[in-house]
Amino acid sequence: MSFQPSSIPYFDADPAIGTFFRYALSPEFIDDVHETRVSAERRNSAFSRHLREALEYLLGERPCDVIDWARLTKVAFNDEAHLYGYLQDLFDHLFEGRSEPPVAPDPEAPMPDWVDMLWS
Repeated sequence: MSFQPSSIPYFDADPAIGTFFRYALSPEFIDDVHETRVSAERRNSAFSRHLREALEYLLGERPCDVIDWARLTKVAFNDEAHLYGYLQDLFDHLFEGRSEPPVAPDPEAPMPDWVDMLWS
């Protein structure tokens, strides 16, 4: 069975979580993801708890590959090591005190060979 975004905790139940993954991590806004840190730092907020659990699930289970991720966010990582490295850096930035935000893939870099398969 292939990856379904609804398998991410709170993806459907909390509209802010689905929106975060669909839009905050999209090519248009991924370089501004550091702005989410203020919301995530409010540890008692539902958004913060839900986002933390969603990222912990992704990092622990690694349920999606780069094609699944690109379908969700429209951002193409070269391989799963870079995708999950990015997600770990994002988690560390939002929840573990990492000062610098994660570095997203360069939008000007050549697209990975598999991108042509995305919409087939």
